[in-house]
Amino acid sequence: MFVSGSANLLAQLTPGRLDARFWIGVIFIYYFLATILPVDVVIGKIYPLFGICLLIMAVGVGGGILIRGYNIPEVSFFNLHPSNIPMWPMMFVTIACGAISGFHATQSPMMARCLKSEKFGRHSFYGAMIAEGVIALI
Repeated sequence: MFVSGSANLLAQLTPGRLDARFWIGVIFIYYFLATILPVDVVIGKIYPLFGICLLIMAVGVGGGILIRGYNIPEVSFFNLHPSNIPMWPMMFVTIACGAISGFHATQSPMMARCLKSEKFGRHSFYGAMIAEGVIALI
């Protein structure tokens, strides 16, 4: 899902030039390199830029909602399942699985590779698990 969704998005951003199959290949090459190379070799220099972009986007969306009164149309508390099957409990379990295990924040070896000592693992991973719990509750 993460590969095909990202590849399709990149293909839409580069219409007529590069198709989704090309981007799938690029993503798998990146995954392979990110697995065998140290973090600072792959994205160490540009990784802080991703964090800055994420913060700018979050502040922009939050500001637009609070100041301008924009709404996010995809967010709804109505059941939109075609068969009207209850989805709320399972949706929360799906989100909360990351909160329970810290999976979403710690799944990549990047976080573990950035620790200077194994002693810092408990604080880092527990903090990530708490952050995932807050995201699940929101």
